[in-house]
Amino acid sequence: MRKLGAIFIVLLSTSAWGGELIIVAPDFWCPYSCKASDANRGFTIDIIDAIFSAHGDRVKFVNMNYARALSEVRSGEATATPATYKNEAPDFVFPDEPISSSRYCFYTAANSQWKYTGVESIATLRIGIIKGYSYGDALDRAIRSKHYDFETEYGDDLTIRMAKMMMAGRLDAFVEDEKLLAYLRKMNPELKLRKAGCEKASDTYMAISPKSPQAQRYAKIFSDGMKELKLAAIDRGYRTGLSRLLYQGLLKCR
Repeated sequence: MRKLGAIFIVLLSTSAWGGELIIVAPDFWCPYSCKASDANRGFTIDIIDAIFSAHGDRVKFVNMNYARALSEVRSGEATATPATYKNEAPDFVFPDEPISSSRYCFYTAANSQWKYTGVESIATLRIGIIKGYSYGDALDRAIRSKHYDFETEYGDDLTIRMAKMMMAGRLDAFVEDEKLLAYLRKMNPELKLRKAGCEKASDTYMAISPKSPQAQRYAKIFSDGMKELKLAAIDRGYRTGLSRLLYQGLLKCR
């Protein structure tokens, strides 16, 4: 995925800026962001790299947990997170164009019969969530209300941790991104999980530090580049060498 082949042609331009962007995200967010040292770093990292390298900017990807990533970007120590909901960091600078779409779902043990039908349906359950995440207006309000039994996890490898906690009977369900869980289950077939219902899909964005003096420039470059990438993906399809995940991710942002 690191080589996007012919798709670069539509982006190539010269620039006198030439700086370095530090992009921070967890390594367990595959397929969005994976291990920085791997050949497959995640499709959001590849999109950002494709867009900014065409403008003479270097992209450095660093792994860290999400709560810390938001803190580093907010303070200006890092440039951006690759895929963030606007209400997770409303003080950040966001491009007009999203980088992907995301949908949060509830996951239970394979033998569970429970179904998520709205916030009221979780009243008697222990639900695993991750610190720093926004799960949409309804769930965010429920979390803030303190009327429900949410167990907040933080650190690394959190999705695997919550899945194992649930399988051990310490949680009744947990909430996670649908694409992330699909990837995780493919890599870890021993995880016996069941999708019990989902929230509506929402767009995610490259979230840029408000402390960066080039924040507005970065936002415009990303939006312009993303439009070009989507047009190229539509025009060229699989002939460009794009992976299925990247191709689908671009089309879902239309």
